[in-house]
Amino acid sequence: MQSNMVKVSVQQQVQASRQQVLAELLDHVNLSRFFDAKFSLVRAQQAGAVTGGIGSQRQIKMLGTRFVEEILAADENGVSYKIVGDWPVKNHRGDIALSETEHGTTVVDYQIVCQAPWFIPSALLQYLLTKDVAKAMQRLAALYN
Repeated sequence: MQSNMVKVSVQQQVQASRQQVLAELLDHVNLSRFFDAKFSLVRAQQAGAVTGGIGSQRQIKMLGTRFVEEILAADENGVSYKIVGDWPVKNHRGDIALSETEHGTTVVDYQIVCQAPWFIPSALLQYLLTKDVAKAMQRLAALYN
């Protein structure tokens, strides 16, 4: 692992089914309810894919920058996505695993791996991303809890 690699791991329980959580995570234009950013859909999913699923691209505007994420996989087991290009971070991949408990709640296991740019210390980027994702997942849970 390179020294500027960043790993983020956040877990959150949500009082909702995996299908409900998946629908929220793939409702790209409304993700600003959870994340402190503006989202817009720039490309719809591939034919036959779940709404907002594989092939979808969303533009994110935050902290004076904008970038595009593409959905790589999406089903009731979770969502995987990447940032298109090398800005604002390189080799970015997000994986969100969804597992349902016997009580009907969903455990959201949100993982991000990326490379910090040379001008941002990895530890700082990891802290900021973890804080942002944790806050977003708490807001998601608050919809149902």
